[in-house]
Amino acid sequence: MLGVAVLGYGTMGRVHVEALRRIQGVRLVGIYTRRPVPGVWPAPRYDEMKPLVTRKDVHVVDICLPTHLHLEAVLLAAECGKHIFLEKPLVRRPEEAPAIRDAIKRAGVQLMVGHVLRFFPEYQQLHRIALARGAKGVAGAARRSSMPVGEDDWYGDVGKSGGVVLDLSIHDFDFCRWTLGPVREVFCRTAAGGRYALTTLVHDNGSLSHIEGSWLDAPGLTMEFELAGKGYLLQYSSSAVVPLRVWTRGDDGAGAGAFRLPLGKTPYQRELEAFFDSLRRNEAPPVTWEAALESVAVAWAALRSAESRRPVSPKEVVS
Repeated sequence: MLGVAVLGYGTMGRVHVEALRRIQGVRLVGIYTRRPVPGVWPAPRYDEMKPLVTRKDVHVVDICLPTHLHLEAVLLAAECGKHIFLEKPLVRRPEEAPAIRDAIKRAGVQLMVGHVLRFFPEYQQLHRIALARGAKGVAGAARRSSMPVGEDDWYGDVGKSGGVVLDLSIHDFDFCRWTLGPVREVFCRTAAGGRYALTTLVHDNGSLSHIEGSWLDAPGLTMEFELAGKGYLLQYSSSAVVPLRVWTRGDDGAGAGAFRLPLGKTPYQRELEAFFDSLRRNEAPPVTWEAALESVAVAWAALRSAESRRPVSPKEVVS
């Protein structure tokens, strides 16, 4: 039985708590939050992190705090010898990354970052098909929602959240990098105080990814992805009746296929289960901190590109 402490009980904290309650072999020990929420609590509430994290029956710390608080929480959990699940992004600024690296290596604990697109059945299918066909082409991705609401409006503070680039578009940065390979150059433009961004990624293999992120949309979240490669076209839209379509061209002409996708477990439950399984097998987690660092470096490069109005390499922002 793995004891889990959840730090943060905002939007993502509640999503994680609900997922944890559905996973066998896991016990929710407690929840840290500064602000109590009315209603029935699924576990004891703590108004300080340390008394919860230091409990002997806590084996895993699930961090769902605002981005600018990630470093403090990771260092505390590592110091206490706890394995860590950390909501994306890894950290807010490049200079914070070495401290996380050193802390988890010194403590000998595992850290997984929640790049949840990798656990959506639709995106897993896209990834598998792309890899089977060479994983090279031109990708287009879009992610749109209304402005999220957080305590003290931390999303609206670019210094804390990184704006739409670091908080929203990073989903697509990670997926495109995971599927099409390393990124060598990033070009980005932002508008509306960091609430809208257009970013182009140039991958090492010559692929291009064009990514739109917006917090200026109607309530709800829409996700779109398209990849055009040699002899095929993959299309996904969360708002479509048939969300995933695959178009192929062979000797006998063009054909189209639609996939029925599995229902049941949420992607958040699937990613947490994958992490717990890796701990029980004493294996590296599915999304290591090194992989998460490569993806967040793309976001940092995009922010620097938007500020400097020039293309930026991720290697410029991560030593």
